[in-house]
Amino acid sequence: MTLKIPMLKNMTVKSASAQMARTLGTLLGSGVTLVEATEIVSGIMGNVYFKEALKDAADQVSIGMPLSRPLEDCGLFPPMVYHMLRIGEESGSTEEMLDKLADYYDEEVEMAVQSLMAALEPMIIVVLAVVVGGLVAACMAPMMTMYTALDSM
Repeated sequence: MTLKIPMLKNMTVKSASAQMARTLGTLLGSGVTLVEATEIVSGIMGNVYFKEALKDAADQVSIGMPLSRPLEDCGLFPPMVYHMLRIGEESGSTEEMLDKLADYYDEEVEMAVQSLMAALEPMIIVVLAVVVGGLVAACMAPMMTMYTALDSM
């Protein structure tokens, strides 16, 4: 559902990309094979679409395809993910590229959250004003009724 809302889609994709890159880079740096690392990463992804894309990628990697190609074919990840991954695969520095990619997308997610919160602040203020106004009206209504009853005596 978060992939259908425009404001949340961007943040969801960047967050999933950062999570995938950070975990995959850590696993590869620890000596786990690429197939096993991709399967592990697919297991920790929260979004079903990203989980399935990584499971399919693990299957493709197990038959000898580079990881960047199935990630590009799935269409979920931003172009920078598979381009950086392809460069890492070609240069032999996949872990470093994944770490740089994770750092970049972590910063992007942070900036997206800040801009979303900045956009929501006015709406939150209006909602709180309505709630406080309703509480004041609820307190004042009985008092006004009592004053009008005393005036009529």
